[in-house]
Amino acid sequence: MIFGRFGRENTVLKEGKYIKDLTYLNRPLKEIVYIDFEEESVQNQPENVILIPQFDGDREDRTLYDLLPFLEHLGKYPGDVRKEIARFGREDGYKRYIDQQQ
Repeated sequence: MIFGRFGRENTVLKEGKYIKDLTYLNRPLKEIVYIDFEEESVQNQPENVILIPQFDGDREDRTLYDLLPFLEHLGKYPGDVRKEIARFGREDGYKRYIDQQQ
């Protein structure tokens, strides 16, 4: 379930770049999954990030749809979601999860 959205107000300025800090959500980091196309923007908690390709307007892009089964799995996972993200990989881990289910 989605509980929050990150905006500029949830960032810190570091060396001229806005960095997202997941601690601003005031939730246990073991329960937070952050989806982004840019690893650099979440330097403080990279283990919480699932990296996906940047959307370029292609109407055939199905990345977010393909990600859903893995997100559903993480939503039901009883432990630290960071361990599952690491287990399957931050990049294309959702594809490895789907392959394992088949």
